[in-house]
Amino acid sequence: MLVNAEADVLVVAERNDDFIRQFGVAGGMDAYPFHVDGPSNEADYATVIASRAVLLDGSTVVYSGAMRIARAVVQCGSAELSIVAVHLRAVTEPGGFRAWRTELRELTAYLTTVAPPFAVVGDFNSSQFRPALARLLRDAGLMDAHRTTGKGLTRSLKLAAHGALAWFPAFTRVDHALLSPGVHAVDVVNLPTAGSDHYPFLATLAVQQPVA
Repeated sequence: MLVNAEADVLVVAERNDDFIRQFGVAGGMDAYPFHVDGPSNEADYATVIASRAVLLDGSTVVYSGAMRIARAVVQCGSAELSIVAVHLRAVTEPGGFRAWRTELRELTAYLTTVAPPFAVVGDFNSSQFRPALARLLRDAGLMDAHRTTGKGLTRSLKLAAHGALAWFPAFTRVDHALLSPGVHAVDVVNLPTAGSDHYPFLATLAVQQPVA
């Protein structure tokens, strides 16, 4: 499904070895030969960025306090676009809310070092309505791609991936693409869950070109 979406760049917020294997079997490694892989001993929080385009300097895994951040830099016309992939701590875990707030502060600080244009994509384990996430958008000057395309109330997280609870519809959006100045959302659409409790989404972005 992800391979057939024909995106230029894929961000996977819960990377595990089985996913990497299945992705390769589906032809993903051939279609997306360039990667920034942030493996973790906690698979639920590992991220990977896969790209059709050659990755530029600055593409790496960054450790900022407790945060593990994957960053890929790709050429978009005359501009260099940074894709920052994150997966913040689930607030439902023991001590999760405190860890989530700490990671959000660390992410805010890290983004001050990233020159626009950039997009921050991943599982934020929060809706856009939580005040701390709203402050990140305000302080970093970011716009939520779903909100700017009129889809801010769409939802991405289900109660379960399998079983009876999987029949219930998604109840909130925790997966976001947050855009810096110079990046504009043209459209965002949800894709099928394909065995996950999250709906992936495909964002079409326009990147402002530098003035000659």
